[in-house]
This record gives sequence, structure tokens and C-alpha cells, in this order.
Amino acid sequence: MNFNELGFQLNSPTPKLHRINVAARLLGVSRATIYRLVRAGHLTLVKIGLNASGITDESLRDFVEHNIVRSFGE
Repeated sequence: MNFNELGFQLNSPTPKLHRINVAARLLGVSRATIYRLVRAGHLTLVKIGLNASGITDESLRDFVEHNIVRSFGE
């Protein structure tokens, strides 16, 4: 997988990453749920060190946008 497949463009600024705890707090879920969402392909995880990972801001925004319930009948 390359940068373009992850939604990054090499000529654009570095994508914003949220540490796992921050991403969990933003979505109101647990760290375990964040990892489940990554495994399911709903969020993009980027390794930023041996013991550090981040979730892309774009994948968080996409996840929220795609899960908006506009009415209870849908």
C-alpha cells in the first residue's frame, strides 16, 4: 500500500493523525473499538513508531459522515 492508496498526496502537507486515545475520545468509544474499526477497514491506522500509531483525521471524518443517521426509518 502506498501513500496515494491511503489518501495521502506526496505534494500535500502531512496528513493529520490522531493518537489512538484521542481518536477514541473523539468518537466516544474505547481503544478496543478503534482497533476493531481499523480491522474492519473503517479507519486508517498509520504506524508512527515501534510503539505508536495514529488514526488519520480523514478516515475519522469519513467514518462519521458515512454513519450519520438522517432519520430513524433509514
